Amino acid sequence: MLPVAEPEKPKAAPLPWLLLTGILGVFAVGVPSGVTPTPGPVAKKEEKKDADTPPAPVPAEERYLPLVPVFEFHKSHENGTLNSVDEIRHNVHGYKTEFLIATVPDPIDSPYGYAFDQVVDAIQRAVEKKDGYILDRCWLPWDVDRKTKPRPGEPPSSLHVRKPGVLLFRHGKDKAKKIDQPGLCVVFLVGETPMGGIHKQAFQQALWMIKEVGHPEHVPVRIVGPYFSGSQTSLQFVVGDWWTLADSIYSTRDPLPVYRFSIITGNATAVRKSEFFSYESNKQAFPSWRDGGIEFSATVIPTRTTLGALL
Repeated sequence: MLPVAEPEKPKAAPLPWLLLTGILGVFAVGVPSGVTPTPGPVAKKEEKKDADTPPAPVPAEERYLPLVPVFEFHKSHENGTLNSVDEIRHNVHGYKTEFLIATVPDPIDSPYGYAFDQVVDAIQRAVEKKDGYILDRCWLPWDVDRKTKPRPGEPPSSLHVRKPGVLLFRHGKDKAKKIDQPGLCVVFLVGETPMGGIHKQAFQQALWMIKEVGHPEHVPVRIVGPYFSGSQTSLQFVVGDWWTLADSIYSTRDPLPVYRFSIITGNATAVRKSEFFSYESNKQAFPSWRDGGIEFSATVIPTRTTLGALL
């Protein structure tokens, strides 16, 4: 369990995390002018100033910052001919790496911080049921943002808006389960809010890193989410823009694979699948939209069905 949200009394119905588990089986005072200070107070002020100096800013734009837990898992020396990304691509130490993107209630930007812990706990329980995975380490941008003190006049740290968090799981060989190769599972955590939707930059970064480490184009990208029904628009934008970039001239310099997406939600009950994720509804706004590019399913009963049964 990885608590990051501040304790908070729930305001909504509890998360159906048991269903989600079944799927994966898955935040200087200056001296007045004209006054000559005495040496003693100056020394005290300088001491206090030094004590209040905020920590050095986190390298938020470091390209592979969320993958540092994976790099640290493998790293034992500074030598070698491959960089860390290439090592993952070549299954260094015999470990095959798989990926999952999960959208979670943002513990800083939304009032559902308590649900963040519930969802992360559900994800951990679900992943651990597959191939004997155990949680190895993690990196959460919300922790970094909470601990980073902005300088006067500067906005708060917003690393969680640009970078996804990471849960890293590992498993070894298991003859009884016929598992003959050790593996890693990297779960990217992307924050979302009820009105603003998913953090699109963080989601795009997760896709880009999956591409960089060699996720095969023919293997669908697995997504657990959205948590909020209001996130369907932002999710539509991220997927459509990825395909648009893959078909653009920019992709000739840095080719993007035309991934297909397998999306499953365990909480959003008002997602209009045909309107937001079908080819016919998106081919005008997104000419690069792939027919059959999204497989969407849910483990909860849609609101329309529930209302139809009650009214």
